[in-house]
Amino acid sequence: MAKLHIVDRATIKLDKIEIKYADDVQDYRADEESKQYGKYPFISYKGMPIESDSISKLKLYNNKFLPYLEMVFVDKTGRIQDDYFPLDDSIISLFLRSHTVKKLPIRMDFKITSFSMSKKTDYENQEYTVGAELNIDGLYIRNWESYKGSSFNVLKTISKELELGFVTNIDDTSDDMTWININNSKSEFIRNITEHSYKSDETFMWSYVDFYYNLNYVEIETQLKEDISRQGNVMAESYVQGEGIDTVQSLTLTNNPDANNPNSNLFIKNYVLLNDTTALNIDLGYKHRIHYYDQTNTNYNSTFLDSISDTDNNSSIVLKGNPERPDSKFSNNVFNQTYLGKMDTDNVHKNYLYAYNQNLNNIKFLQKIKMVVVLNQANFNLYRFQKVNVVLYKMSQIMQGDEEQTQNLDNSQLDKAGERNWKINDRLSGEWLITGINMTFDKDNGSVQEVTMIKRELSLPKYKK
Repeated sequence: MAKLHIVDRATIKLDKIEIKYADDVQDYRADEESKQYGKYPFISYKGMPIESDSISKLKLYNNKFLPYLEMVFVDKTGRIQDDYFPLDDSIISLFLRSHTVKKLPIRMDFKITSFSMSKKTDYENQEYTVGAELNIDGLYIRNWESYKGSSFNVLKTISKELELGFVTNIDDTSDDMTWININNSKSEFIRNITEHSYKSDETFMWSYVDFYYNLNYVEIETQLKEDISRQGNVMAESYVQGEGIDTVQSLTLTNNPDANNPNSNLFIKNYVLLNDTTALNIDLGYKHRIHYYDQTNTNYNSTFLDSISDTDNNSSIVLKGNPERPDSKFSNNVFNQTYLGKMDTDNVHKNYLYAYNQNLNNIKFLQKIKMVVVLNQANFNLYRFQKVNVVLYKMSQIMQGDEEQTQNLDNSQLDKAGERNWKINDRLSGEWLITGINMTFDKDNGSVQEVTMIKRELSLPKYKK
């Protein structure tokens, strides 16, 4: 089964970041200082560095089609209101080290889309808020154009035209046609192609641009079935002036206090759960039928559309109806139907309308159980639509011999976690799929990584207590 891999590498050219040193700074001092840049996000605007101690909060988003940046900072130079005031299509640059030489750093240019100032009257320390979207000019250009071929080859061609890399986990799709862009932006066109793409009835597709300027075209069912038993995690044991000694260990995210150490990029500080199972099942219908009229063959078609689930997996609970109430009139009678309209199969691939609903319904169904975990530092081993193992412990429950005790734990008890046999949360532990990765750098609260994950089915008891 194919894994996500780079087919083409990005060739896009970024603005140059230059750091000027005083004439009396010796070379070795300049070299040492340069290795410190990027440990905290280094921001450059019109060639002017925005120092880290001026940034009160910076958040880097990667949970939508394009990466996005939000930043709150103080302008100590007083130049922002004058000659450095943002103009139309102004660019802000970011550099962030990966804390290990085995992982690429993040280097991106962003197009400023929003800019505001607080109501402070202290103009020497005026605070500003900036919002900016990844700068890829070609994505915003509108045109009348057409591409012939499968969605796979068309998206690969478009990514090359935009000087983006192309990352995927498939070799091709079964949806050859002429894809027509009717004066939409390239960004809208890419998403429209993805929504109507088709490989088989057992697959569904998604696309997005990552931190490294790659257009990712992902068949999600393949990712959900990936074998991660040998998945590794690179962790920097020490990090001095940019030089690290790295170790590789199993990639398992956990809230076990034993994993809470300054060098660990696997420890979950906290997590938030969201369960929309019933609402989504009502919206989609436990059974869903789609209808359309084929103008080419002049016939009316009706097809049953079922969201994909692991019905053959004996280690999970399929969330389509309450397993404790198999004869429920509720789940057996909540239907939904969709009329897709008229379709001319001479102009589009035969599954064009069906694929749209298949992709959309499966994406929705996939997100019914969602968890946002907060890691105590950025983990550059993680990427979107990666399947990872998560082991969650019930922090209020410990096992001492055969007797279970429940109590509120204070810090001293957490420090002695290694002496206790923590009870694993069987229902929530297991394999999750990452759908979003956001990084937050906060002057007051420190730096964390927020990872959004989904779980299509809940786990049956698997771990020994």
